[in-house]
Amino acid sequence: MVVVAAAVVVTTAVVVAVVIVVVLVVVVVAAAATAATAVEAMASFIGDLNECEGQGEGHTCHPSMRCVNTPGSYECHCQSSRNCTNSCVVHGDEHPHGSEWTSPEDKCEQCTCRNGLTSCEQSKCDCSDPDVDLDCCPSCDLSGTCTHQAFTSVQQSGATWNYECQLCECKSGEIDCWPLECPALDCVNAFQTAGDCCPVCADSNQCASLTLGTGGQDLSETQCHYKGATYSHGGHWRLENDSCTECECKAGHICCAYSQHCSAG
Repeated sequence: MVVVAAAVVVTTAVVVAVVIVVVLVVVVVAAAATAATAVEAMASFIGDLNECEGQGEGHTCHPSMRCVNTPGSYECHCQSSRNCTNSCVVHGDEHPHGSEWTSPEDKCEQCTCRNGLTSCEQSKCDCSDPDVDLDCCPSCDLSGTCTHQAFTSVQQSGATWNYECQLCECKSGEIDCWPLECPALDCVNAFQTAGDCCPVCADSNQCASLTLGTGGQDLSETQCHYKGATYSHGGHWRLENDSCTECECKAGHICCAYSQHCSAG
């Protein structure tokens, strides 16, 4: 009787152990599935589109090839070694591998087929080409250039520059300007020097110190070196390509300032 009872107890323990193992396996499988789902959700969240499923702009693999999604892109793989064509199919048109064509959606884009994968980029501008498309290459249109407000230099269409605390742009022969946006400062000792467009933090600007001298705690040097020339502490000079910008050597620091009232000759 005692032996039978012991056998029943052992059998019960084995059954319980098996049940526990089964439960653990189910939990592990569920956790793995949840983790896989979380990874897919995270990939979708960070913007990794699955072009093979038609997301984004879709894929251009030939029907004889299989689309394989990769992080940020996709690849086209042959489904069999026979009857496989590595061309690109774009809007129903087939383009052979290695071919180039102008995008039907943007005449300024040039597209290329590489093993079923289509890539497009802006067409390169050759201003020496008499047939260059000025709509795609406005910088080649000499009739759309602008003259700098303070200098005699010619700015191409699309060029930008700073002038009197404004950001200016040449747009087909006309100059458009708008106020500069100053960066946010994370300090309490900000200041703005006359002639500067934006305030700066005093700690980040060695030139802002009124008592900057040679041989101080920062081991300041007595000379400044600029484009092969040597200037002593307190020396001044103007930039070769910008006569309205004057520089000064301050204990080894080159400090330059632009004069808004300068008239370049």
